Amino acid sequence: MNEGLYIYDHKNGVISFRDNESIEVIDTLNRKYIDSTTLHYDNTKQRLIFIDAGGGRVFEYDIVTKTLNRLDKSYRLRSFYAAKNYLYDLNRIFSYGGGGEFSSKDNLLYFNNSIEGEWEEIVMNSKPSTDLLIFSLLFDKITNNFFLLYQMIYNF
Repeated sequence: MNEGLYIYDHKNGVISFRDNESIEVIDTLNRKYIDSTTLHYDNTKQRLIFIDAGGGRVFEYDIVTKTLNRLDKSYRLRSFYAAKNYLYDLNRIFSYGGGGEFSSKDNLLYFNNSIEGEWEEIVMNSKPSTDLLIFSLLFDKITNNFFLLYQMIYNF
């Protein structure tokens, strides 16, 4: 396909492709399996990657064959919504942050589909102290560095 935008509608499970002139319906998925996910496009393999919004499950949708496959062997980490997910290359995903259930997460997680299909924690050398709330994580593909953006939390 040409340049455009892939859209997944969580209400009805429809995947569509939008270019400058039209919208084309690609497929309809069962919403039970792909609810509350973030969508990433991998142009190298012509696939869509769905990652649970709270972390955990990873699905691959092959655009050419219209098949949905689960890539991970993990579980849904529902308590950490608002995490940032980064599709790094063909098989690697990084996830950071999020919060819920009376806590916030400041662990950097790494998923490599070509190894075990599990999420692993990356130990950071300069982790912020617990009185800082992590706001976001940016990944620079040129230097392979992560940049943490944070804000101070004060108790009065």
